[in-house]
Formats: sequence, structure tokens, C-alpha cells
Amino acid sequence: MEHLEHELGVKEGEVTADGLFSWRGVECLAACGFGPVLQIGPEYTFYEKLTPHSVDELIGKLRTEAQAKD
Repeated sequence: MEHLEHELGVKEGEVTADGLFSWRGVECLAACGFGPVLQIGPEYTFYEKLTPHSVDELIGKLRTEAQAKD
């Protein structure tokens, strides 16, 4: 969570200036053997066994996809 806060530049519950990201911590996503995990979007897409590097790659990928839609 500290890494997300640093990389996105927003605290929990805030939204990035570009409107693409916000985050919040939760107690359980029922993925005990696969942590750390992120759940993204209302479709409940899970990303498992994350590292700071894989989180950075994911953020970059999501930003690129959002820009391609514009």
C-alpha cells in the first residue's frame, strides 16, 4: 500500500489527477496463498503475487490502455 501511495501520488481514497486511479486497503480478498494481490475494477480482476516492479508495470500498462481509448 505504501508503494501504491508513492507511485500514484495519492493517499488512500484519493483520485489521481488524471482521474484513472484511486486505491483503498481491504482486510481480505480471499487470496491468502497468492498475496500480495490487487483487485482492479468492478469486474474483480485480480493480480496476484505482486512485487513493486510488477505493480509499476501494471500501472504503466493501465495508463497506456486508457490513453489509447482517448
